Amino acid sequence: MNFVRLDELCERWRDGRLDDAQTRELNDLLRSSHEAREQFRAQARFHGLVHSAVAAASVEHAMTVVSGGRPLRRRIIFSPLRLAAVALLAVAIGAGVVVWQMSIPSPTIGPVVAHLGDHSGVRLAYQDGGPLVTQGGQGLHAAAYALDAGILQLVYANGAKVLVQAPARFSLIDTRSLRLQSGRLTARAPESASGFTVETPTAQVVDLGTEFGVTAGDNASEVHVFEGEVLVKTANEPDPLLLREHRASRIDQATGTPTGVDYRPNGFVRSLSEPASDLITRVRQLNPLAFYRMAPDADATVTPASAPHGLVLRDDRPAGYDGVIHAPVGRVPWAAGFTGGMALSLGGGEARTYGVIPGFPKATNGMLTVCAWIYADRRPRWASIVKNWAKDARKNNGGQFHFGLYKDDGDLEIHVHDADGQEVGVRENQPLPLDQWHVVAFTHDGTTLRLYRNGIEVASSPCKGLWDFGPQALGVGVKLRDELNPDIRNTGYWDGRIDNVAIFHRALSAAEIASLSE
Repeated sequence: MNFVRLDELCERWRDGRLDDAQTRELNDLLRSSHEAREQFRAQARFHGLVHSAVAAASVEHAMTVVSGGRPLRRRIIFSPLRLAAVALLAVAIGAGVVVWQMSIPSPTIGPVVAHLGDHSGVRLAYQDGGPLVTQGGQGLHAAAYALDAGILQLVYANGAKVLVQAPARFSLIDTRSLRLQSGRLTARAPESASGFTVETPTAQVVDLGTEFGVTAGDNASEVHVFEGEVLVKTANEPDPLLLREHRASRIDQATGTPTGVDYRPNGFVRSLSEPASDLITRVRQLNPLAFYRMAPDADATVTPASAPHGLVLRDDRPAGYDGVIHAPVGRVPWAAGFTGGMALSLGGGEARTYGVIPGFPKATNGMLTVCAWIYADRRPRWASIVKNWAKDARKNNGGQFHFGLYKDDGDLEIHVHDADGQEVGVRENQPLPLDQWHVVAFTHDGTTLRLYRNGIEVASSPCKGLWDFGPQALGVGVKLRDELNPDIRNTGYWDGRIDNVAIFHRALSAAEIASLSE
């Protein structure tokens, strides 16, 4: 379905500029496309303007609003992208349907200035209107928007691309600029888009052919330059700041003066697709049983019955041990990852976000390796990386491994049940450093349990075999109960990010572990 063409025709119809051929084309599109009709109906339902009879009305009745290339009586917008000053209200009378119009407030919108690119889990609305139904490729008008959930990409005709992460409030101004009132975005502007501008409450950021990140709020803005250079202009300073690659600046509302801050690229999502990298190639060459790269599914197409809010923990390997990400509605469970793409973003017990991989096979040969790339913001009690553990002394002795941070000390630890069901554990005995990425792993070769951080063995212990009794599920960033819900006593939510989880039913060698830290 060509939603861009549909929007063009609807714009012309609203303005009374449709000729006879275009009128027939518009009616044909609406008659032939269930998606087009559903877009309109969904928009209307969002605004609370259409009686339930509209959804059941035949397309012939709906088409009576388009006549002779001109709107009936008053101009109205009939578009999958925006709803205008009036809406249709249908009421069943006998065997027929009567259509009339009703005045309502309309968002202030201008021409199409960008198009919607890649997106995931998006909940988007006009700031002074109702929610939008998002569809890849659709035109986005000059208007003020509220992004309450998900991540979206804005694509401009000049080649500029902007990733906006919820929660955010922004306005599309024209084809060369936007205003970020609050939130976080990443902009990539090639030479063809040089001069692309991001305005914030405290500054103007002018691209000079580069990639940069911007945060905005009422009190301050920050600019972080990943590649190239930008000009930062402020109201109180006559000379703009030339901010170069791998530099960052903060502009406070009170002074309006740029102030140098630490460059922190890890705070920004730079791509919705996971880029190819040598690291990913090395992991695949080691042939893991399962590999979770933490990239979101495009457009969150999975049904709520199989994954809450359409969030899937996708296995990269042929076996396809897919999982589910549990997150409160509206929370974005993605952040910048280790390899330049996305990572699973977890915020401790406050965020209640975690992954569940049901039906994951436990190692039965006494050999196991689990590795992951982790970033900790804080160290909650028993913070979980990956766990197959549902031990309850009053109920069972279940679980194969418990990989995370040790109790309140916050150091890296692994403990397992050996072949006799006895717990064997090792730990690093120094708190995991915060605010930086680490590659962590443990191996069990049937006789020895070993713990690694950044390619170096930090602890080991003799351990004979592995217990295979326990839950048939893995928890990512959480400790689960048998019922696949978080353990209410020692939940162990991770606070930070987890990326590139790989699981092997063999013990990687010390050299193989070291190769993943290069």
